[in-house]
Amino acid sequence: MVDSSQADVARSRLEQEYAAAFLPYGLVPILLPRGQGVGDILARLDGSYIARGDECFPGLIPREASSSLTAVDVSWNAGAQLALGLDHVAAANAQGHVENRVQVRFEQVRSHSASLTQLRQHLKPGVAPGVAQLLAADMTDFEKSPDWLLIGEVFTSITVVRVTRSRAAGGKADLSFLQRLFGAGAKATVGGDLAKDEAAEIRTTEPLPVAFRPARVKVTADIAGDFRSVSFEQFDKNDEAHRKALGEWVMASLAPIGTNVPGGKGGR
Repeated sequence: MVDSSQADVARSRLEQEYAAAFLPYGLVPILLPRGQGVGDILARLDGSYIARGDECFPGLIPREASSSLTAVDVSWNAGAQLALGLDHVAAANAQGHVENRVQVRFEQVRSHSASLTQLRQHLKPGVAPGVAQLLAADMTDFEKSPDWLLIGEVFTSITVVRVTRSRAAGGKADLSFLQRLFGAGAKATVGGDLAKDEAAEIRTTEPLPVAFRPARVKVTADIAGDFRSVSFEQFDKNDEAHRKALGEWVMASLAPIGTNVPGGKGGR
């Protein structure tokens, strides 16, 4: 048996691996899909909210458009625990397949987004000062805001998980365990036999939120000093300083799923 502290450490490492696959694109993966939307405010990535978008930005209608997301490759452990959403028992049953690789790709991708101007126009009067500060045009006020992330863009998609079996594990490395876990949801990609085929796929039945970008991100003086130019307005996925700041926030905020976030407090 693995004690809870060891399990938490292992899960944190898996989350970091999964997040690292998205961060180069200025994206944050959604570890627990819970209807995340534009205007939601997060202190951590464990599925908890400081506030929901409809509470802070009534009447806001995000722009929606077709989009795309780059497929990501992760290890079996990260893929099983996160992309496939398996629980600890199911993951334990698959320990003999740790050499398997998992590719997560996204189909029917839709982007839902709002600009800073839209968010500022719809900000509810009298909203908590911390939320208002996240949108403050004055940089001094913005720097005083809590260390929360305000979602500015959310991507939804059908998620397709492709598992490629390990050649290193020899004849024992079949994928039939996927059939036991997912039933008809797991299908071999070529011959139809999960025990013999090289790869299998599992797909979600409906679009779910899979990743987001923040409306803004704080760039510290140390990070700014490493780059020649830094924008302090809308988050820019092409700005290296913005991506660096986002990566630091994500890695510092990752916590084992289920960890409670104290209401109204956004410290890391």
